[in-house]
Amino acid sequence: MTPVLADFAEYAGFVFLPLVFIGGLAALLLSSTARLAPSDNQSTRLGLPGLAVVLGLATAWLVLYALSADGYYGSSDVSHWEHAGRSVGTFPVVLAVAAASATIIGLVASAVLPGRGRLRFMSALAAALSCLLLLFGWFVLAGGH
Repeated sequence: MTPVLADFAEYAGFVFLPLVFIGGLAALLLSSTARLAPSDNQSTRLGLPGLAVVLGLATAWLVLYALSADGYYGSSDVSHWEHAGRSVGTFPVVLAVAAASATIIGLVASAVLPGRGRLRFMSALAAALSCLLLLFGWFVLAGGH
């Protein structure tokens, strides 16, 4: 990984972690909106692609963070991914990325397809769960020192 991307992945967490948290709260709000008004609610349909963008950016950041060098080891080339593999394991990170990727597809599909109130409700709940999993994935990658 280039030093520029590694620095970006290391310091962008101050932006992406609150963004993921706010995205999860927004997903819960959208799920309640989709549940209360399951008809073709315009605000819910417009919010779902925004959630998909938030999840996509957060997932890309988590992958870059996993590949970046872990500062705990000094000047060695041990990445956060390798460190997590030595201690807790990488399954939570893989689960978070897979869940977020599947949720992005569901969010886009529910925004495009008309009259799918239940799909929008389930996609928004899945987005909230995916945000929680992404936060846990970051905790697994950053923890253990």
